[in-house]
Amino acid sequence: MSNRNKRFCLLGIVRRSESALLERKKKVWKFLEKYIEKLLVAPENNMNSMITLSEVREVCLRCRETFRMESTLLRIDPPIYILGDIHGQFPDLVKIISKIGTPPRKRYLFMGDYVDRGQWSLETVSLLMAYKVRYPKHLYMLRGNHETRAVNRIYGFFEECVQRFPNKNAGTQLWTLYQHTFNCMPFAALIGERIFAAHGGISEDLLNWNQFERICRPTDITDIGFINDLIWADPGNFPGKYIQSPRGVSQLFGKQATEEFQQKLNIDLIIRGHQVAQEGFEFLHDRKCLTIFSAPYYCGELNNKAGILYVAESLHCTIYQFSNG
Repeated sequence: MSNRNKRFCLLGIVRRSESALLERKKKVWKFLEKYIEKLLVAPENNMNSMITLSEVREVCLRCRETFRMESTLLRIDPPIYILGDIHGQFPDLVKIISKIGTPPRKRYLFMGDYVDRGQWSLETVSLLMAYKVRYPKHLYMLRGNHETRAVNRIYGFFEECVQRFPNKNAGTQLWTLYQHTFNCMPFAALIGERIFAAHGGISEDLLNWNQFERICRPTDITDIGFINDLIWADPGNFPGKYIQSPRGVSQLFGKQATEEFQQKLNIDLIIRGHQVAQEGFEFLHDRKCLTIFSAPYYCGELNNKAGILYVAESLHCTIYQFSNG
């Protein structure tokens, strides 16, 4: 065979390979779109989502690979909507994103705590992961303290997996699969290079953004270090730097800590979740630290609102509130 014919032969192989890859991608997209559509109408059908073990597993596995392709510190251009804790309150999540607009029409950043407490952790995390795989540049997910094995083993997610899929340890295996995927999630985000977002808060051990590059994922969470603080820390209403947290893990950071962190890393605002806010949001430290909590009427006990932050392209921020019902 001549060199010219060899080149044509190789070109044909490449084109067939590309065509096959595109067909596989289209097949995955079609599966995800149908899965998302089924979940979005579940609240109208008395939460009869009829999700199957094979569907949930596939979404979880594909999302793990999507997370691993992202940086540990996400750099996101606005405009974007930012939400805090959801905690398995799936009907409320669907109401919120349906009201604002679903991906890819709108872009979202979720700051963790998708599971535990509420009744529908599987639907909640699975819907967001399906969106993440299908529209990776239109929905971003950070890790919260409940996306850790030690926490969601005892606060509801493990029990939900086992009850929903009780046969032959399927629920336990699914829960374990989710832990592997959680271990690949990003920890923080920079929006427009000026707004820092993490589930819990800041850390005195975080000195520069390059430290994120040294985090090898998948990773579990240790009891010390800046990763632990990112998912566990809380702001405190005091003027100083850091004090021990009443949670028994991580620290409270005060006004001076917020100011020094912002000066050191050249940011204007810290956004985080992790705590219930009665109005759905709460400012501290001269409005330099903002808590966003997005689970209204939390656990069916608190009469709180859900907060959603919209960051415009200009970095102008607007807070929206949603009530349950």
